Amino acid sequence: MKELLKKYKIPLIILAMIVGIVILAVIYSPKGTTQLPTFRVSPDTTGSQEPGVVPLTLVSRQPLSDQPREAVDQAEFIKFEFSAPVNVDTLKMKVNPYIKLKTKVFPENPNALWLIPDGVLWESRVKYTIIIAHLEGMAGEKLLEPVKHTYYNDPPLNVDWVGEDVFFPE
Repeated sequence: MKELLKKYKIPLIILAMIVGIVILAVIYSPKGTTQLPTFRVSPDTTGSQEPGVVPLTLVSRQPLSDQPREAVDQAEFIKFEFSAPVNVDTLKMKVNPYIKLKTKVFPENPNALWLIPDGVLWESRVKYTIIIAHLEGMAGEKLLEPVKHTYYNDPPLNVDWVGEDVFFPE
């Protein structure tokens, strides 16, 4: 044993130094110290999610679903914020009753999907149900389940308020 140790002493020291350098490099590398993102994962009992694919989850929506709106602006947008940048080309959506909507994803916020009336307006006192049946993230993330949103605009019949910035020519 002593003969083997004497014979391979230098290669063993070099190997130990290489292992030590690798360990230090992993510990002090930017990737080693970066916190990994956390995702809220609901259990998938259907088995529809592919193994290893991170789910795309809804983070917020504006306006809130099932909340009557009193917006005077009948071209009001709906914004869905997701956990990752979205690929609008993969969107499959249903709107009932039908209204033509533009879908936008802006470079400043690639996680947000905007729905904007296109050429028509939201009708007053009509409950719209929007279902995002399928959407994928830019890195392949997928929705675990459809997103359902109810939009209802109940604007006031008369608007009596006049702001200071309104100009009335004489």
